[in-house]
Amino acid sequence: RMALFRFAPSQFAYGRAYADPGWAPEVLDGMTEAQRAVLAPPYNNRLERTVLDEATGDTTVVTRAGFKKDFDKTVFGTTYF
Repeated sequence: RMALFRFAPSQFAYGRAYADPGWAPEVLDGMTEAQRAVLAPPYNNRLERTVLDEATGDTTVVTRAGFKKDFDKTVFGTTYF
């Protein structure tokens, strides 16, 4: 089950906290931002995910539009629901 969830497309993985506490700090020590992005558990990009551009090797954070964040804050009372 873990492998299926880990490699699931991001739109099927809305529970970004499923793997908390995540990797041990000693596993992540010395890794580049790109390596950390690849090891991140799957979760939908609307949840501010750092992603790796395979063509360039650069990382970027995919963010939602400000009005959507404002809506979530108004309706749910939090930025992450």
